[in-house]
Amino acid sequence: MSIMIPPNVRYMILCHEALAEPESPGRLRVNGLIPELRWPQGSTTPFHLGQLAVLLVLAGGRGSGQGWVDCIDDETGTPISRSGKRNVEFKDKDPLVPFCGRIALRDCYFPRPGWYRVRFLLDDQLISQQMLIVR
Repeated sequence: MSIMIPPNVRYMILCHEALAEPESPGRLRVNGLIPELRWPQGSTTPFHLGQLAVLLVLAGGRGSGQGWVDCIDDETGTPISRSGKRNVEFKDKDPLVPFCGRIALRDCYFPRPGWYRVRFLLDDQLISQQMLIVR
């Protein structure tokens, strides 16, 4: 089955990690919000980020599909990192109630300071994107 109605993305949050709160099902704790990345002073080699977590809060979708997150250089379109594909399933979900998903990008190497696009795709369709600046 493929996505019949793409979801609305209520939030797309870039962070170090998003952890489930065992004492509160359905809640996540965001650690290390990433509004920007700082290039190491004096460095001339690509900046390495071991993990960039993407927290997605989705609602209103119908069907199921394959979703993933990638990061591309905004100026050149060069891919920086891509997650594996994940099943995204809206069956038996109330379209009015948002649900959370986490997808991690691993081993991101930023070749230079600049703007990068972190994108959420579902069945090859761009659903949402967030700009990330590396200064």
